Amino acid sequence: MKLRDNLGFSIFIGIVLIFVIGYLSQQPKEYSLKKNRKLVLSVVTKVSDKGKESGSIKYKFIYNDKVYKNSDPLNPGWPRHVRKRKPNVGEYYYAEFDSLKPSNSKIIIGEYPVKLKE
Repeated sequence: MKLRDNLGFSIFIGIVLIFVIGYLSQQPKEYSLKKNRKLVLSVVTKVSDKGKESGSIKYKFIYNDKVYKNSDPLNPGWPRHVRKRKPNVGEYYYAEFDSLKPSNSKIIIGEYPVKLKE
């Protein structure tokens, strides 16, 4: 019985460590994004909806004549993301990015996509 209790405790500690490491590894990126934040217009290139808790939004934007491609979770829990609706491919939204490392970015899905003037 003692071996079984130790195994359960070890699994619990392992799960807690995974969450703590994940949180700590994300903090520097979040801080840098907040400190060096810029906004840019981005376009949704793909939406993968794999269920209520998963899925992703792929998007791209141009900064300093370079194209950056990134993806964000469709239904994020943490860190904070703005999701007011489900986006569609080809829609434009603003993305926030780190001006020192533009690959560190998040797309901001508002209530409506950004309308481009023709």
